[in-house]
Amino acid sequence: MRTSSLLLLFIFQFRMQECCAQIHPKQDSLLKVFNKTPYDTAKVQVLLDIGKLYHTAAESRPWIQKALDLSRKINYPLGIANALTNENLYLFIEGNYQKVLENCEKAISIAQPIKAHKTLGVLYNYIANVHNYKGEQRQALTYYLKALDEVNQADVPPSFPITIEGNIVKLYVDLREFQKGLEKGLECIARAEKTGSENALAYIYQHVANAYGELKQPKKSRFYFEKCLGIAQRTEDPHLTAAALSNLGGIFSEEGNPDKALDYYAKSLAIADANQDDEIRMWNYHGIAQEHYWKKEWKEAYAVAQKAKEIAEKNQYREYLTNLYLILSDIEVGRGNLKEGANWRKKWYELRTGITNETVLRAVQEFETKYQTEKKTQQIKALQQQQQIQQLSLRQKNLLIYGLLALLGMAGIAAFFYYRYVGQKQRLAAQENLLNEQKIKQLEQEKQLSAVDGMLRGQEEERSRLARDLHDGLGGMLSGIKSSLTAMKGDQIMPEESAYAFGRVIDNLETSIQELRRVARNMMPEALVRFGLKDAMQDYIDYLNQSAKQAIDYQTFGLEERLPQNTEIIVFRIVQELLNNVQKHADATQTIVQLIRDGDRFHLTVEDNGKGMNTGRLAQEKGVGWLNIQSRVNYLNGTLEITSAQGKGTAVNIEFKL
Repeated sequence: MRTSSLLLLFIFQFRMQECCAQIHPKQDSLLKVFNKTPYDTAKVQVLLDIGKLYHTAAESRPWIQKALDLSRKINYPLGIANALTNENLYLFIEGNYQKVLENCEKAISIAQPIKAHKTLGVLYNYIANVHNYKGEQRQALTYYLKALDEVNQADVPPSFPITIEGNIVKLYVDLREFQKGLEKGLECIARAEKTGSENALAYIYQHVANAYGELKQPKKSRFYFEKCLGIAQRTEDPHLTAAALSNLGGIFSEEGNPDKALDYYAKSLAIADANQDDEIRMWNYHGIAQEHYWKKEWKEAYAVAQKAKEIAEKNQYREYLTNLYLILSDIEVGRGNLKEGANWRKKWYELRTGITNETVLRAVQEFETKYQTEKKTQQIKALQQQQQIQQLSLRQKNLLIYGLLALLGMAGIAAFFYYRYVGQKQRLAAQENLLNEQKIKQLEQEKQLSAVDGMLRGQEEERSRLARDLHDGLGGMLSGIKSSLTAMKGDQIMPEESAYAFGRVIDNLETSIQELRRVARNMMPEALVRFGLKDAMQDYIDYLNQSAKQAIDYQTFGLEERLPQNTEIIVFRIVQELLNNVQKHADATQTIVQLIRDGDRFHLTVEDNGKGMNTGRLAQEKGVGWLNIQSRVNYLNGTLEITSAQGKGTAVNIEFKL
């Protein structure tokens, strides 16, 4: 079985799309968000998200570089670390492992002080992958465990730790501990299938399939390769799709089905060519060369094997190059060129001997390092013990010399320790009082939050009840009275002055009905309950645009799914209060309302071009408007930022976690 050198590189970071030269359809939507968002840190994330839409370096790297440049410009550490991390995927595919390690070192130095556990987990995983690829399995295992420790401290999907455990499964397979890798892999598959971690699951299927193949169980191997292929095609992962097709081609070849094997090799090769995936191109050329060899088509076999050899030499796939030297030797012998066959066999022997010697040397160096470390540890322990003995001897001599002085000073020492004891007891009492005060404050805060929650719920329920009563009860009665008066006017003959006055009464009644409906809609918009925040806000702003002197531009992103009803009501009330303030105080001609949902983060912006205000005076305002806004933001555990200057308008930015 062929094992890909591309380990699980936190594939959940990257949503791979089909390779093409065209602009991705989601790019325009994200660029609109980029242009409208007032936060530079959010712009960095948008640039990184655009980069994730593509999977070729030429398409993705410009966006990663823009994110890196902007992060450095605004001194945004997490953005710098994430940009360096995202670039590592393409560096690893290109085989630039030294640059991967340099990027990881820079990013780790940035991510550690800010405790970016998720980013650190990805970085340690990359370092482990590089060590594993170099054959340094012990170092790889050390960094996989570091990565696992970091992601377990982060708020991440279940696929994160499963992905790292999948890499450990591959490590066992690479060490040829197939049974151990199989047991660990089947455990990971069970967890991944429960959590729906599809991308990680596909790679673990691949590792388990390789283990079954090495254990000479082709049916089970094919079963898991086919499951891997299904996910790879569904998630549009070109590398994994090509790898699965190539391995299935090898299985069909072993089963004596050369036509199907060549078909799968051809499909895999087409994908690998399109994505410049040299490793899988090499596999397929090797497989195709073997099929020509079995058919004794020596010329074709030799030409294709040469292509595989050139790729292996260019990318320094030394382990796999030994297989290509062997098949080239067999081809030359098959067509009667015994001397050339012997030369290829000699190259195979020299390379295999070199790799074996390097492996042995590396193992010896590891054992030597371990031995020296253990030896130094023992020496340190011996020195520490000797030092302890010397210290004990010196202490005994000092006790004998100063014994008499100690007796004379015992009374003073006793008084000193008593004083310290009393002071310590007082400090402990003070600390206990402080802790009790903090607990009381915490309980009071929880009580206040509960009270605010109850107050808000009560307000909204009462608003909803009053709105229904006004609209259905009083509104219906007034409409009935209007209909009766209108009918009465048509049935009665009145003087002209009386008819005019009667008409004025009906007109005033109609105005009252419209005002009643406006009040009921403001108290609890029906669209908010039935259709959600996005449509209710559109309806409210359309109403304001008809009646107000200003133009309101309403923009949303990511609100396809509804928020919790209580959150929708609170956000609606905040925007309603802000727009009310703009109409009353701002003298604005243009207002922008933005509602953006980015995963579990929600951004709200209301910005006008009015006369502005002194933000320092807000805390002194006696009105309940700003107090209501601040209390609702606090209830959502959000942040409120107000930017304003005289004559330059006002921008209110609110952000909270859903």
